[in-house]
Amino acid sequence: MFFLLLLIPLLLGFAFFFDFGGPDDGMDGSDGDDNQGGGGTIDPGDNGTGTGGGVNGGPDDPNVTVDNTGAIYLTDQIDLYYAGAGAQEIHALQGDDTVSGQLGDDTIFGEEGNDELYGGFGQDYIEGNAGNDSLYGSFDDDELHGNGGNDFVSGGGGNDDIFGEDGTDTLQGDAGDDTIDGGAGNDTIDGGIGVDTIEGGLGDDTIQGGNGNDQVSGDAGDDALFGGFGDDTLTGGAGEDDITGGSGADDISGGADDDILRGNGGADTLAGDAGNDMLYGGSENDDLDGGDGDDTLNGGIGNDTLNGGAGQDTIVGFDGDDVALGGDGDDDISGGNGNDTLNGEAGNDYVQGDAGNDTITDLSGDNDLRGGTGDDTITAGDGDDQIRGGDGDDTIDGGDGDNAIWTGAGDDDVVSGTGNDTINTDVGNDTVDAGAGDDTVYAGDGDDEVDGWTGNDLLDGGDGNDLLLGYDGDDDLRGGDGNDTLLGENGDDVLDGGAGIDTLDGGAGDDTIYLDIGDTGSGGAGADTFIVDNSDPDYYLADGTTPNVAVIEDFDVTQDILQIEGLNANDLGLDGPLAVNTTGLDAGLLLTITDSSSGSDVVYARILLKGLSDADADSIVGPDIFGTNDDDDLSANSTANTIIARDGDDTIAGGILTDLIEGGDGDDVITGGDGGTSLQGGNGNDTIFGGEGDDDILGNPGDDMIDGGGGDDTIDGMGGADEADGGDGNDTMFGGTNDDILRGGAGDDIIEGNGGNDTIDGGDGEDDIDAGAGDDTVTGGAGNDTIFGDTGGDTIDAGDGNDYVDGWSGSDVIDGGAGNDTLLGYDGGDIIRGGDGDDIINGEAMGDTLDGGAGDDDISGGSGDDTIETGTGNDTVNAGSGNDFVAVEGVGEITLGDGDDTIFVRNEVGTDGTNDRVVTDFNTADDVVMVPAGELGNYSIVDGGTDGLYLLWTTSSVGGGVAASVALTLQGLTVADIPNVTIQEEPIAVP
Repeated sequence: MFFLLLLIPLLLGFAFFFDFGGPDDGMDGSDGDDNQGGGGTIDPGDNGTGTGGGVNGGPDDPNVTVDNTGAIYLTDQIDLYYAGAGAQEIHALQGDDTVSGQLGDDTIFGEEGNDELYGGFGQDYIEGNAGNDSLYGSFDDDELHGNGGNDFVSGGGGNDDIFGEDGTDTLQGDAGDDTIDGGAGNDTIDGGIGVDTIEGGLGDDTIQGGNGNDQVSGDAGDDALFGGFGDDTLTGGAGEDDITGGSGADDISGGADDDILRGNGGADTLAGDAGNDMLYGGSENDDLDGGDGDDTLNGGIGNDTLNGGAGQDTIVGFDGDDVALGGDGDDDISGGNGNDTLNGEAGNDYVQGDAGNDTITDLSGDNDLRGGTGDDTITAGDGDDQIRGGDGDDTIDGGDGDNAIWTGAGDDDVVSGTGNDTINTDVGNDTVDAGAGDDTVYAGDGDDEVDGWTGNDLLDGGDGNDLLLGYDGDDDLRGGDGNDTLLGENGDDVLDGGAGIDTLDGGAGDDTIYLDIGDTGSGGAGADTFIVDNSDPDYYLADGTTPNVAVIEDFDVTQDILQIEGLNANDLGLDGPLAVNTTGLDAGLLLTITDSSSGSDVVYARILLKGLSDADADSIVGPDIFGTNDDDDLSANSTANTIIARDGDDTIAGGILTDLIEGGDGDDVITGGDGGTSLQGGNGNDTIFGGEGDDDILGNPGDDMIDGGGGDDTIDGMGGADEADGGDGNDTMFGGTNDDILRGGAGDDIIEGNGGNDTIDGGDGEDDIDAGAGDDTVTGGAGNDTIFGDTGGDTIDAGDGNDYVDGWSGSDVIDGGAGNDTLLGYDGGDIIRGGDGDDIINGEAMGDTLDGGAGDDDISGGSGDDTIETGTGNDTVNAGSGNDFVAVEGVGEITLGDGDDTIFVRNEVGTDGTNDRVVTDFNTADDVVMVPAGELGNYSIVDGGTDGLYLLWTTSSVGGGVAASVALTLQGLTVADIPNVTIQEEPIAVP
């Protein structure tokens, strides 16, 4: 269309045509279509300027056609058509002009006004200048400048150079390999056909590359770039750009801001650079790099490579076999359909493989890794990872760290390194290597192999014929349904094969092995406990005659324990209702346990013990009692020495020979008897009575009630808020970490409160008490006690006796009670009362309140601003550093020390005229003497010579005379110091 417009002037059919004979002609065409040809000089008249002819069309019909070789200047609005074939320079100075260069390499300047400028044929140079101009370049290689205004520029055919400059321009390259620069303003640019180079310049530009392999740059501003057809290079530059690549293999980069990049068709390369970018790959095999910032990458269809770069990125591979790298930051990665390779890299990442046989790697951070459906390979690092394999035959390496691993249906291979891992597999024949650490493995259905390796592991095979290996550590192995093989190896293991015909080998250590009828057990080295379940009704094999037995391969009568589930060992004595019959030693010792109380024998269990001699036959039933998981009532007989209650709320009574009672889980009531017993409450809120012997009592977790009874008992409440009474005897008591109540009772007790806000009463005797951490309440009781408050703000009553009390850290309240006590406050603002007796009181650091009470006390304030009360005895006071207040009641010696000190003199003074109150280190500049209110007029100061200054209090006698008593002696002062001694009445109440 633009080329057709160039032909319009030739087709209009002008009324006249004049050939300009010379360059100096002028024309005034007035009305109508005028043609002028000149020969000689043209007078430009009033309307023309410059070297060429001045042309002014009429006001009603301004169409003019010229043929001239000189420059043409249009001074008014006109439509000018240059008909010559040579190069012409045309200036449309004023008005909204239409200029057509036609033939030749023309130079056209629109100047002012909204001009319409056509270059015509030839390599033209066109400038629109001021105004909203329209510029058309035609078929050749033109250069077009919109300059100021909102211009429309079309290059036409040819390899054109197009410049929008200022304004909101519309620039079209059309055909040819064009170079386009939008300049300032929000421009719209279309490169058209050809290999174009386009720069948007300043402003928010919209750029279409068109056909061809274009290079497009948005430069500054929030630009919208479209590549179109061809393999384009699109660069957003500064600003938040929206870039769409088109159908070719495009190279797209966004710049430093938050950009949107779309590859569309073709194998595209997208680089977000800095900023929080959104990248979409399109339909081919694309390469996406988010760069810095929190980016969103979507690969689309195709086998894409996606790199999130630094920042918290969201990456979706979508369809295809994709490769995704999270880079630094906490990334969210989903592979989508296809066999993807995903690596979260640094940060705490979420990685989802989705459908396909995916490879997932994330060696850094605490990650959430999910394989999805398919045969996936997942490798984690040192962090605490959560890994879900999903359905399929997956291979998982959890790495070091405390991992949680789940697999779906399929034959999975799981390895986890150091750390305390939890592993759950689903249906399938799985292989699990739990690695080092205290691991928990639930293998699920299938014939599984589980290795615990080092650590105290719990291995549960679930349904199926499983192989469980505990290796090192105290392991708990559970076979579940199926014919399982359990190997405890080293450590004190617990093995339970569950349903099925199982083989159990405890290995080294003191193992506990649960056997059903039909199982074979071996304890290995160590003192093992075999627990046989008597609930299986199939006592005979299929032939009806051969006993179906539980086999113990290596029973050691000297240390192993045999327990029948549901029965207590003391019920199996030869004189009880249950009988133990032993037969045969060739194949082993067969124990048939029956009950004949109903008139016919009822078989409870058949157990085959191998490796025994004739001498062992009478030793298989030991004097021990084992409870059940129900609520048992267990009492020791005359020979029982061990009672283990297991679960349930049990009532347990020991005998005189009982040396061990374990309550197990549940709220138990335990009485130890009088022989001296080790009593253990187990989990639950237990009540424990120690008896008259020297008992060793452990409350274990739970809020326990403990009474040691007589004897020198050791009591440890351990966990829970316990209440313990040591009773008579020299007891040792420990409180645990909660708020405990501890009573030592009579005797010389050792009590440690440990953590918690404890209440401690030492009772009678010389007790040694350490209150421990927390705000404790301590009573020493009668006797010479030693008490440490430890950390916390404690309240301590030492009681009668010559006690030693150390409050330690915290603001404590200490009362020495009767006796000659040593009371130390140490850290904190303490309150200390000496009570009766000759006490030693030391406040130490901080501002303390100290009261000596009755007796001849030695009081030290230490550092801090202290308040000191001397009491009625002959006290010695060292106020220490700080601004101290000392209330003097009895006689004694007072040392003030540094600080601004105040001495309050009570009116109870001696009457014999002796020097009964002596003050050293009195500083007349800082220290003050205070007297009771209303008594200041009765005081006087006299020179005592070398003894110092006497402060006297006088009173009238009954006979009218004057009696004098020495109230205070300030040593080290002279007569010259008298005016500087400050004496004031009590302004407020004093201690």
